[in-house]
Amino acid sequence: MIKKTIGISSSAVLVIGSIYCLFLLYPTPLFANKHQYRNFTIHSDTPIPQSIEAVVDDTIQRLEASELYEPSDNFKLYLCNKDWLFKFFTRNGNAGGVVNFIISPNIFIRESEIASNQLIQPTSWKNSMEDRPLSYFIAHEAVHSLQRKHDKFLIFKAPVAVTEGYAEYIAKAKSLSLEKLIESYRNSSPAMNPENGLYDRYNLYISFLIERKDYSFSRLVEEKIDLEEVLTGVY
Repeated sequence: MIKKTIGISSSAVLVIGSIYCLFLLYPTPLFANKHQYRNFTIHSDTPIPQSIEAVVDDTIQRLEASELYEPSDNFKLYLCNKDWLFKFFTRNGNAGGVVNFIISPNIFIRESEIASNQLIQPTSWKNSMEDRPLSYFIAHEAVHSLQRKHDKFLIFKAPVAVTEGYAEYIAKAKSLSLEKLIESYRNSSPAMNPENGLYDRYNLYISFLIERKDYSFSRLVEEKIDLEEVLTGVY
């Protein structure tokens, strides 16, 4: 009897898990609004203003700094303005955006004010949004989609300093130079501590290897250079 109960429970978990994965792959039925612009298909649970096009333009400008990006790449962006919807697709109500890396390249972004190109941050966030507009968050997650295209299992093969650092490097390419990052590191800025919710430490690692050592993305993944060893070299 116990074995039978366990078997039924396992089957139920499998069925529920399969249905959930289908939603991650095909979330469109939960988003009533759609807007196509350039190589972005935008879905939202609320009406999408025309100003989304300026946000997409800025996002693409950021992505063009990446060797992984090609104009033929297409992105599916899901704007979750309802908190429960964002939590459903991301399982992390504290995130700005998520790509469910192993399952799909779909990009999910939390509640935003599109007209002002701003993400509406959770009350738990204490970090400045000055250099992190909505287009930054979309670009960061779009880079994860591109990384997935490069290798679906990359998150198992590359350290977080590479996956998150490269996404941050591209998403902030317009606003954060290597020189500013080095200065922040030398001043022991709180932004250099990933536990504070920012990836500047990883960004510095990637920026230094790309701009000073001429690393490609593939080389970053393959060589797995120690982060602290690289940061010591920035002095």
